[in-house]
Amino acid sequence: MADWRSEVRSNRRLQAGLLLAGLLVWVAALLTLDEAVAQQEKQRLRAAREWARLEQLREADQWPQIQQEAVNLLARYRERAWREESEGRLQAVLQDWLNQQLAELGLRASEMEVRIESADAAAGQPPLPAEFRVGRARLRLNTDVARLADLLALVESDPRWLWIDQLQWRAGQPASVELQVNALFLVGARMEVE
Repeated sequence: MADWRSEVRSNRRLQAGLLLAGLLVWVAALLTLDEAVAQQEKQRLRAAREWARLEQLREADQWPQIQQEAVNLLARYRERAWREESEGRLQAVLQDWLNQQLAELGLRASEMEVRIESADAAAGQPPLPAEFRVGRARLRLNTDVARLADLLALVESDPRWLWIDQLQWRAGQPASVELQVNALFLVGARMEVE
């Protein structure tokens, strides 16, 4: 270590080189700091604009209307949801309903899998309160186009929340279709649909 110090003291070129390297590091640090300050200023201005926009929205009188629309929408969801006391009953009711509808159409599912998920796990759906569940029934049917259309019309016309999430048609002899029928459930006292 002492040899290195004595070398630096005696060698003018080495001193100049070290001074130049230190100067370059210092300039690079200043430039980096300047960029960071500029980025922080941009973020501060963006946040100030967003805050001003939110303040305007807070003072606007549209919030009671938006709140009422949300309350009405939730009430419609509750009115049209299938109601059962437990998740096990939810699963059984959806499976029974599907079997009954298929039997009335002269169809039989070669495969049927029914599962229940929390409503927040439903991708692409708005978040719902914790008492909501989504029933998902994956079916495989051997059918023709006319019977499939009848099944889709049944799903569409049911007064409760039912929708088709996926449908895959396979032409052949016999033709087959794989589809997923979903239902929105509300865990609670059962209500009969008229």
